[in-house]
Amino acid sequence: MSKPDQSSQQSQKSVWTRFAELGPAWIASIGTLIVALTGAGFFAGRVTVTASNSPPKVITKTVTVTASAPATAASSPGNAPTGSPAASSDGELLGSYTVTLPRDGSATLGPTAPTAAQILASSEGDVVWEYEDGGAPLGTGSGDQMVGLANGATPTYQACKNSTLATNTESSNPGTAFCVIETAGRMVGVTVKSVDIGINPVNIVLSVLVWSNSP
Repeated sequence: MSKPDQSSQQSQKSVWTRFAELGPAWIASIGTLIVALTGAGFFAGRVTVTASNSPPKVITKTVTVTASAPATAASSPGNAPTGSPAASSDGELLGSYTVTLPRDGSATLGPTAPTAAQILASSEGDVVWEYEDGGAPLGTGSGDQMVGLANGATPTYQACKNSTLATNTESSNPGTAFCVIETAGRMVGVTVKSVDIGINPVNIVLSVLVWSNSP
């Protein structure tokens, strides 16, 4: 076998020599490329994309809802069912006023004072001034009952309730006190305040108290 040609050996040596000479420059170029890519965010982008593919974090928030109790209508007069008014208890004061009767005048005695027109239109009310009778007594009509009280007494519900002095007429003198037990379910206490006889106009002034009373 023939020995390799001397020129061929020299050529191979020159290739390896050039590679060795270029080695440091090639390594430096690779390092520069990596630095450039890192600065451009190539690897950061890879990391970001990888992180973004992870499942999203779920935040659970618990909300407690308290149900309100159903509203209950308050027990007040405004919420009371409509219809007949509640019955008053016996002895409850329903009205207090004065009333003036003309000669032979009559009036219905309720919770409120009768008007002048009502007095003129009445003939058989709860109290009647029988002026034409001897002594000008006071009486009652409409089936009511009259009971007397001591002269000068102040009428009260209990005094009227407990009186046993049943009568048909009472004096028209000032200070006279009596009671009228009405068929309408009321008790009335009457006191004569003043009386004008012999002058015009002739009239009598009565003080009236009205209470609830079981018929």
